[in-house]
Amino acid sequence: MKTLKFDSDELVDFFKQYYHDQAAQQMARAALLELVRTGQLGPGRAAELLHMHLTEFVELMAAHNIPYFT
Repeated sequence: MKTLKFDSDELVDFFKQYYHDQAAQQMARAALLELVRTGQLGPGRAAELLHMHLTEFVELMAAHNIPYFT
C-alpha cells in the first residue's frame, strides 16, 4: 500500500475548495482528524477549518478514539 503525503496547508486549501460536496466534507473530517492524531495540526485549528465548535470537534475526536491530551 502506498502512502500519500500532503502539506497540511495544501490539504486544507484543497478541502476548502470542495467542501460543499458531502463526500468531500467527510474526507475533510477524516483528513483533519488524521492530522490531529499525528500531531501535525491542533484540534482548535481543525475545528475552525471544519466550521465547528471546539467541543464538537473534541467529541468527534473521542468518537474516533483520538485523545485530546497526549
